[in-house]
Amino acid sequence: MQASEMIRRLKELDMPVFTTGDVANLTGKSPEYAKIFLAKLVKRKAIEKVERGKYCLVGTSEYVVASRITKGSYVALISAARFHRLTTQLPITILVFSPTYHRPLPIKGGYKVVFIKVNKRILYGYGEYNGAYVSDVEKIFIDDVYYHKDLWYTEELEEAAMRHKIDKAKLKSYIKMLSRPEAERILRRKLREVNIHV
Repeated sequence: MQASEMIRRLKELDMPVFTTGDVANLTGKSPEYAKIFLAKLVKRKAIEKVERGKYCLVGTSEYVVASRITKGSYVALISAARFHRLTTQLPITILVFSPTYHRPLPIKGGYKVVFIKVNKRILYGYGEYNGAYVSDVEKIFIDDVYYHKDLWYTEELEEAAMRHKIDKAKLKSYIKMLSRPEAERILRRKLREVNIHV
């Protein structure tokens, strides 16, 4: 398989981030062949290396890369607020909620991905936005209270409320799924302060 054909297939399969094993399966070649093939493509700048055994297509955004390094993960907390343009902060660290541990990883554009291992029951309330798995706006604030034990992102909550970015029905359902009475009390109190009643 030619490099251009492989890249076309990866795009068709929605695989902007892929592994040596993925390419071996796609080409029908051995993992050893795929490794050599990919090293040549990196050298030619036809693809980019993310970490050992993992690559991305040229032009893949940092959020897409960050959210697809570990399966079942999503961009969370202040990084999600930045993605949704709810904050003026410009963090160079991209925070990712993940079901598994992964060391912090420098990626393209001078960013660093920090993986926060969380219980699988908290891994809900996210979607695919422009190819990246990112927390829904409503879930940003639930994750905030879950992780920080209080609401740190008050300015971002005010911004989301002012711009009518919060779906109250969705927020209510996410709060119920949290199943943490103390976190729920804190969150509801903070929501009332910006005139959101759920």
